[in-house]
Amino acid sequence: MDVLINRYAKVISYDYAYAFMRMALKDVRLYLGMAKVRSKFEQEQRDRLIDNVNRLMTEIDSEHQKALVRVREARSLVDDLQAIEREMRLSLPTSIRNMQDIGNLIKGDRG
Repeated sequence: MDVLINRYAKVISYDYAYAFMRMALKDVRLYLGMAKVRSKFEQEQRDRLIDNVNRLMTEIDSEHQKALVRVREARSLVDDLQAIEREMRLSLPTSIRNMQDIGNLIKGDRG
């Protein structure tokens, strides 16, 4: 459970960082596009900066997708484990399931 909490905490922090970085990079790209250039050299510099911003945006999009895929993989693993646990529990004889339920109630766990 702690592993999932840590993983989701990282994904949430990635989402916030992603949102703020993407918004800032869009602003930078907008301001660069509006900049008045006076020479061919300044035009080339501006174009190079815009290309760098676009590359950074592509990289953070890629990292964001990787983080989301890792969470989906972890979530599907948890779902699979829960399904196996349910199947195992249902395959037990009723008397053993009842004993487990009583034990869980005594401990305060769910049945």
